[in-house]
Amino acid sequence: MLTSEGDWGVGSTRCTDMVARAASLGQTRVMLVPTLYFVDREPRNHSAPGQQGKVSYYCYSKLDGGCPPADAAGRAKFGAGMKKCAAAAVDAGLSLALAPHIDDGVPGGAQWRQGLVFDPLVKHGGGAFGGDAMSYDEFILQPLATAVAAASTAKTKVWFSTQGEMGATLVYHPASHTKLLAALRERVIAGRTAAAFPPTNVQVGVLSNADKLCSCVAQTGNGTYTDDFVRAWPTIKPQFNLPAIKALFDATDFVGISNYPSLKSPDVRPVDFEAGIKSFATELAQFGVDLRDLVTTKGKTLWFSEVGIGGGGDAGGWSRTADPAYAAANTYHGVTSTYRPETDPWHAGGAGGDGMLALQRKFYSSLASFVSSRGACANCTWAVDGAFLWNCGSWDVQAIHPASFDANGTVDFLTGAGSYADAPTVSLIADHNAGADTGVPVSAAAIAKAAAEPAGWAAAPAG
Repeated sequence: MLTSEGDWGVGSTRCTDMVARAASLGQTRVMLVPTLYFVDREPRNHSAPGQQGKVSYYCYSKLDGGCPPADAAGRAKFGAGMKKCAAAAVDAGLSLALAPHIDDGVPGGAQWRQGLVFDPLVKHGGGAFGGDAMSYDEFILQPLATAVAAASTAKTKVWFSTQGEMGATLVYHPASHTKLLAALRERVIAGRTAAAFPPTNVQVGVLSNADKLCSCVAQTGNGTYTDDFVRAWPTIKPQFNLPAIKALFDATDFVGISNYPSLKSPDVRPVDFEAGIKSFATELAQFGVDLRDLVTTKGKTLWFSEVGIGGGGDAGGWSRTADPAYAAANTYHGVTSTYRPETDPWHAGGAGGDGMLALQRKFYSSLASFVSSRGACANCTWAVDGAFLWNCGSWDVQAIHPASFDANGTVDFLTGAGSYADAPTVSLIADHNAGADTGVPVSAAAIAKAAAEPAGWAAAPAG
């Protein structure tokens, strides 16, 4: 659940409103994704995607058009806002997962967080930049951990990652992240007795995109990035501390990947969700980490920390597509603006037989099959512990984020009008989550039924 200052700032109820919507739709865990900013003042083309970035200073807000250097007042405001949001989730009976993000704060900048190279324990900012010098840990992790500790109870389950979809920092500065794993666990426990907060209630881990772990290899067009990475590995290997990287992953309780698969066809199969896992495992193996050994022998859990399909017509988030084949091949393309009927890729085709709506339903029904099967689906060889849907823009099939429904705040689940939501999929997700809690997985028949419902399906969502 994406959260920025507009969601958790003073006087805003957007974050708590999103938590309430998630709980009402049968969610059992919510992943809070507090999204703050870094600013890179080194001379470079900030509009060129895919390059490695650096940090000059951190920033809490872009609401006023700029991105001022972080200071203690901003940190206090952020911590208070996240405490309110975390408390709402705990009060609703939800388990908490935390995936801190930092995005490019330079106006027009497009440096992706996955390629951001920074040591999370080194201070940035202050001095000539202004604001207060802070490490990433001081900037985002410490106030977030304090908020979670204050909100959590003896019944609260917490999964806390040092970062979200930021792979390069893991492999360039693994020792610092290993220290942070232990620190996060202790901060959430916060000196409480085992009766007040059982230590096993908090799990710590790391998250990455499914590929481009170091973002340190240029793509040649000869195969995938992972292919290019493996070919380049003998040349780039000396810059990495492989024992420290292995120690980091050994110290985790869980590992998660953002998985936006490039699908060969709109006829999505459960096994198609393994492609991202295989890419990640291949890259990780070059660093000396055996992903299968982590999950089968060492007991780590594997997640999809982000997954979804956006129906976008371009990588910039500006347009929708009406071509199911394009949308399937580019699941990470979506519409990022506030909902309007003309931006909706899913409901433009009218009732029944709409190819885009059919794709959306097939995607999520196949995802439910993959997760429920625990590796037992046809041709599957991997299992994940859970999947967190990307609830923003046209990826938001449940209309949890306020930008995902129309300006008057109405969502008609009976027809799908007024939002990106799809009632059969909303119901399927609720049934899946209920099955995960009770140990009775949603049936294959129920999954097939949800995928086949006509566009005018008339039933309210679960919850």
